[in-house]
Amino acid sequence: MDSEKIAMNEREPVPASRGNFRNNEQPPTLITIVHECLKLADLQLQLFQMDIVEFWKRSQLALGLFSLGSALLLGSLPIALMAIAAWLKTTVGLSQEASLACTAAMGVIIAVTTLAWAVMRLQRAIEPLASNQEEFRANLQWMRHLLHQDESNDSTGP
Repeated sequence: MDSEKIAMNEREPVPASRGNFRNNEQPPTLITIVHECLKLADLQLQLFQMDIVEFWKRSQLALGLFSLGSALLLGSLPIALMAIAAWLKTTVGLSQEASLACTAAMGVIIAVTTLAWAVMRLQRAIEPLASNQEEFRANLQWMRHLLHQDESNDSTGP
């Protein structure tokens, strides 16, 4: 993780939901709230950018597999399956319909297996984005709590 420092300020982002907002017990001012919200938005953007880079690194193989599976399915596989069907017809003595059905089933199994493998790889690649979303939710809850705290202090104040 040391090599993946944030380019903007060369430090790891600290989620606002875990940081110390204030050291005293005074209610936050509007300027303080806006300042903290802007810092939070900046941190969320930095986290998102890092997660996108990580997603791209982790998903390249899966996207390549997905492309390969699709190209095989749309290009050479139907021709190969027709050749196998013709071989089944002459060798085993199946009817043309039965041999075509057997080879179509084989093609579907190969395609589904390849695409399922690609989907599993993509699901693993997207995990950092899901953690970023959870952190964003926690930060939104922190902001709501902060804003509701400010409203309650305003209503009980002088």
